[in-house]
Amino acid sequence: MLSLTLFPVIAGCGVAAFTFGALSLRVTDSDDLLAMPAEALILGLAFALAASPGGWAIVARAILIVPSFFLYLSVFLGKPSPLPFYAAFAMAGLYSLFLTALSSYFSEKSRESGSGDASLRPDA
Repeated sequence: MLSLTLFPVIAGCGVAAFTFGALSLRVTDSDDLLAMPAEALILGLAFALAASPGGWAIVARAILIVPSFFLYLSVFLGKPSPLPFYAAFAMAGLYSLFLTALSSYFSEKSRESGSGDASLRPDA
């Protein structure tokens, strides 16, 4: 049970660290409502909830896509050499879809390993 909970938490910490690194590249938007570590922690927490094996994780995945899109859009547009808007829009969409798909994969993989694999049972 602990390993089912620990893996999404570690993955969420990794996403938070990756996001904090990306946020530190921004030169604009330094006067946000939230500090950069808080933004990174919120996205990491959302990823950890979306990657958890519970059936309710689909709600977290549905919510994860919107803030991650806007956060990475601000990163790509706020860099010292910003991307053109259409490229930043496309890249932010790809990043948010990738994070959502990865959390879905982690959630399903944890759910399968938690219930046990039928091929590993002695009677199978």
